[in-house]
Amino acid sequence: MFYKTEKLNPILAIMLIISLTLYYFIFVANTAITYAIDMVKTNNHDVDFSAYFINEEGEKVDSISKSIDSIEYLYVDIDVKNEGYFDGQIEIQNENLRVIDKVEDSNIKNIKDNVIYLNQINAGNIITIKTKIEFLNKNITISSLNQITGVKLNGIYYTGNKEENINGTSKITIDWNIPEEKKAEIAAKIQTNNIYTIEEQEKRIVQILVGSRITDNAYPIKNTKIVLDIPEGTIKTDVIKRTTLSTNGDRDFNYIIQNNQLIINVENNENNGYISWERNSKDIFVVTFELPKDLDINKKVIKIANDITTYDIDETLLVEKSFQANTEVKLDKEEDGIVQIKESQLENSFYKGKIYASEDRDYTTYTEVNIDYYKGLSEIAIKNNESVFID
Repeated sequence: MFYKTEKLNPILAIMLIISLTLYYFIFVANTAITYAIDMVKTNNHDVDFSAYFINEEGEKVDSISKSIDSIEYLYVDIDVKNEGYFDGQIEIQNENLRVIDKVEDSNIKNIKDNVIYLNQINAGNIITIKTKIEFLNKNITISSLNQITGVKLNGIYYTGNKEENINGTSKITIDWNIPEEKKAEIAAKIQTNNIYTIEEQEKRIVQILVGSRITDNAYPIKNTKIVLDIPEGTIKTDVIKRTTLSTNGDRDFNYIIQNNQLIINVENNENNGYISWERNSKDIFVVTFELPKDLDINKKVIKIANDITTYDIDETLLVEKSFQANTEVKLDKEEDGIVQIKESQLENSFYKGKIYASEDRDYTTYTEVNIDYYKGLSEIAIKNNESVFID
């Protein structure tokens, strides 16, 4: 058996090391590129674009998670190659997103109805559009809270005497979350605590005015549950809705009596594909307890709690987020509030000179009457006195 030993040429060794190093670098670089934001091809290889956000680390990303009350920056890069120029627009394809039209960008002609109209982009230029977007409330789709949104580029690419229609779509996603500082809120007070004649018998009527919401009603609510302790000795319990605007846009509600507690339930179910959301609103109820006339309820306490479930998902538990609050009302004073009357008018000022000149001036007065327990009433009389100018 023969053994042969050969020496590796130093030049060949260096070249081998360089080759392996370059291979490793190219492999890593190609792997990293898969996580970057790529330019989206349109139907013409001379016009590319991409839509993205910039995260806290300064990286370009196509998906972010943000508070629903925030205003976010959306970026769009457009690359026009070779020759000619491009004249077009960018459309945000999400009815619950609004592009804020107050921008200072020489590349933007104007913004209208979520369409960004661009100024001419000449070949050889890569431009970046930066615009502000926000979430719109009112009637929304559940999917819009975490929805893939199309950012569509379309327009005309001019090259010499040739025109070509351009179109392409980039994708972005925003997971809209409830602001961290928001919480459940509940407020209650005595509206009525007095003796009334009900069906020819004197009875004590206790009414509690209850308001419930998430702070500023800052996120769509899926369900609101309000629980009140029922005073011992209560003959009858009734609930009147002033509004359920906070939870379901002033639609239906229901209530049950269980274990000497009143449970009010309000659902925000889909209606024709939409759920309701009204910022800065409340759910308001008037709860009426009918009791014997001579029942001693002085300084009795009614405990009240709410449990509000939002459409925001807890990513750890994969369930909707829930918020609770508590309050109580002490029955320590007499109140006569079965009927609530509120008067208002649109005009709040008049020209004094015209009054001195005896010129007529029409104005409208609104009288709002809330009757929260009709059994305690025999009649309601509203009198409008003649207007008098007081110097």
